[in-house]
Amino acid sequence: MTGLPWERSDGSSPEGVGISVSGGGLRAASFGLGVLQVLQERRGLLFGRAPARYLSAVSGGSYIASAYVANANALTDPSMLRGSDTPCPLSLGSPEERHVLTHGDYLIKPLSRTIVPIVGLFVVNILALVAIVVWIGTMLGNFAAVAELVRPLEVTQLRLWPSTSTTFSFDGWGDIAELGPVLPFSVLVLASVTALGRGIYAVGAVRQTLYVLLGLAGIWFFGPPTFRFLSDVPSLRTISGWWPVLIAALGAMVVALAVTGVLIKLKVYGRLSAAANWSQRWATRALFAGMALCAGSSTYPILAAWFRGESSEVDILIFFTVLIAPLVLDPILQRSSVQRLYQDRIRTCFGVVRNGPNSAGVPASSALLSEVGSEHRPFSHPQLLICATANVWHRTRTAGSHAFAPFVFSHDVCGVPGTDARFETSKLENGRVRRSWSKDLDPAVSLSMAVAATGAALAPSMGRGTQPSLRPLFAAVNVRLGWWLPNAFLKSRRSEVEAMNGPSRFKYRRVFGRGYDDLLPEMFGVAGANMYVTDGGHYDNLGLSALIRSGCAEIWSVDASPDKSGSADELRRVLDLAVKEGHILGHTIDLDVFKALPSGSYRATHVHGNLTYPNGKTADLHVMKLGLTNEAPEKLRKYRAEHPLFPFHPTPLQWYGQKRMEAYRDLGSHTATSCLDSLGQVQRLI
Repeated sequence: MTGLPWERSDGSSPEGVGISVSGGGLRAASFGLGVLQVLQERRGLLFGRAPARYLSAVSGGSYIASAYVANANALTDPSMLRGSDTPCPLSLGSPEERHVLTHGDYLIKPLSRTIVPIVGLFVVNILALVAIVVWIGTMLGNFAAVAELVRPLEVTQLRLWPSTSTTFSFDGWGDIAELGPVLPFSVLVLASVTALGRGIYAVGAVRQTLYVLLGLAGIWFFGPPTFRFLSDVPSLRTISGWWPVLIAALGAMVVALAVTGVLIKLKVYGRLSAAANWSQRWATRALFAGMALCAGSSTYPILAAWFRGESSEVDILIFFTVLIAPLVLDPILQRSSVQRLYQDRIRTCFGVVRNGPNSAGVPASSALLSEVGSEHRPFSHPQLLICATANVWHRTRTAGSHAFAPFVFSHDVCGVPGTDARFETSKLENGRVRRSWSKDLDPAVSLSMAVAATGAALAPSMGRGTQPSLRPLFAAVNVRLGWWLPNAFLKSRRSEVEAMNGPSRFKYRRVFGRGYDDLLPEMFGVAGANMYVTDGGHYDNLGLSALIRSGCAEIWSVDASPDKSGSADELRRVLDLAVKEGHILGHTIDLDVFKALPSGSYRATHVHGNLTYPNGKTADLHVMKLGLTNEAPEKLRKYRAEHPLFPFHPTPLQWYGQKRMEAYRDLGSHTATSCLDSLGQVQRLI
C-alpha cells in the first residue's frame, strides 16, 4: 500500500475528528494549551471514551501535544483509572499543567546546563571545521604535487600566465587582476572537487565511481598549475593577502542572498528565483573551495619538496599534524551537535508525566514513540502525528524532482505521506546512536527526538526556507538542530531497518569519519544514504496537511502564526497546496475574516468553513487563530498594553516567564471558547 496507515486512499466518506496545533515555539505551545483545554472540557476530544482520531502537531505545537499524549497514555494505566472520575491530562490546576506554565525559561535556567555547553560545542565545531578545511586543502595540494612529479605538466607553455619562476606580489585590491590567468583553472578545480564530493556521498556503485573518477581526473590535470601559481604568490599564503578575495566571495554570497530575498518578498518565482538560488550555491562552494585552495597552496611547496626528498623534519611534523587533527576531532564533532541538548532542555519543561494523584515528575529518559498508542483501552487519546520535513532530493511520479518532503512521526509508522518511503516505528527505534558525550547508546527515534526534530526551526537545510548561502554558515556556527535518519526513499535502507529485530547500529559507510559525514553534508545539503529531518514548518507550519490527507470529517486547526496584519498567509498557502496536490478540490473558508483593524485588533479570531474532497464529500474546518479582538477580556487587553509584543512575541524568543505563559494560555482558552460559542449559534441558525 502506498502511503501511511492514517491516509485514506479508498475514496470513502470522510470520518473522524482531527486537531492540528501549529508551530511557533512557546507562543504556540502555551496558546495551544488553552485551546486544547477547552476542546477537552467542552467536547472531550483529548481524553476519554470518544476522543478525536488524530492530533497533528508541528514544532512548538508538538511540545504541548506530546505532553498531552504522554500524560493521557500514563493516565490510561489501570492503576490510575478511577472510573468516570479519571483525571484529565493537563487540566486546569493539574500538577503537569503547573509544571509547564512555570518552566517556560527552560532554555536559560540553569545557565550551566545551557549557555556553557552551547559555547563549548560552538568552539569544538569551529575547530573541527577548520581542521577539515585545512586537511582537504592539504590533500588536494598533496594530490597535485604527486601529479606534477609523476606526470610533468608544462601548462605554462599555454602562456595563460607568466612562467612560475617569476615571483608575484599581491598586496590588495589593485592586484586582484593578477589572479585573472588562474581563474579558469580554479573554476575547473572547483568543478572537479564538487564532482568528487558528490561521488563520495553518492548512492549506487556506478554513480559513485563515475563521479569520483571524474573529480580525481579534473584535480589531476588542473590542480598542479593552480597550486603552482598560488604557491608562487607569497602574500596568498597569508591572511593579509587573501582577505580581498574572501571578502569578494562573501560579498557575492550576500548579494545573491539579498536578491533571492527580494524575489521571494515580491513573490517572483520560476527561473529568475532558481537562478538566484543557483548563484548562492556556487558562491558558497567557491568560498569554501578558495579556503581549501589557500590551505593547499600553503602546504604545496612543503609537500613537493618532501616528495623530492628536500623537506626538513619540521615540514614532515607539520604535515602529519594536519593529517592527524581531523582524526582526533572527528568523534568529538559527532557529539557536538546541539540537537541532543535541545531535546533534553525541551523535556525539562514538557516531558512531565503525572506519577500520582497529586504529583508530577519529569521522566529521566524519553518515552519510546511506539509506546504512546492508545488502542484497545477504555480511556484513550488521539493518535499523535508529529509533522516534520525531510530535506532529501526525491522524484515523484507526477510532480518531478523535489528537494524536500513532509515527514510524519507516529507510534506505528514514520515516513513520507503518499509514498512507500516509510519505516515501522518499532523497527526504527532499534537503531542506536551515541548519546552526546556519554558512552550510552540511545534509540534513533523517541518521543523527545521527534519533538526536537520538528522544532528544528533553524538548521543548515530548512525545506522551502533553505538559503544555500546560509547553510554552511549555520553548520559552521553549530546551529544544527536537525536529525539524521536513514533515507526512506532508498529501498536498501528500508530493508536494513526492516531487518533490525533488536538494538544495533545502522550500517554506515564512513568517508571522512562519522562526525564529518554529518557536518559536511549539512554544510552543502547532501543527502545520500541518510536524510536530514527538520522543522515541520519548513513544509506546513499548521500541521493541517496531515489531517486533510487522513480524510477527517471535522478538523480543528490552531494557528499560532505571528500574523499582525491578519492576512492568514500560512493558512492560505497550505490550503492552496492541498488543492495543488489534489487532496481537496476547494474550500469555503473566508481568508479575509481575520484582517486587522487600524487599532491592530483582529476582526475575528476564528472562522468556520468546509473542505471538499476529491470524491465530492465535504468536511468541516474550524480555524482558531492567534490574535486579539476588541471583545477580548480586559485582563488580556491590559496585558497587551503593558507588553506591546503580545500576542506576537517573536518565535526565536524561547524563554517565557510564568505570567507570559499564562497570558497565552488564557488567550487560547478565550479563542476556543468564542469559536465554540459561535459554532453553536451557526448550528442553531441552520
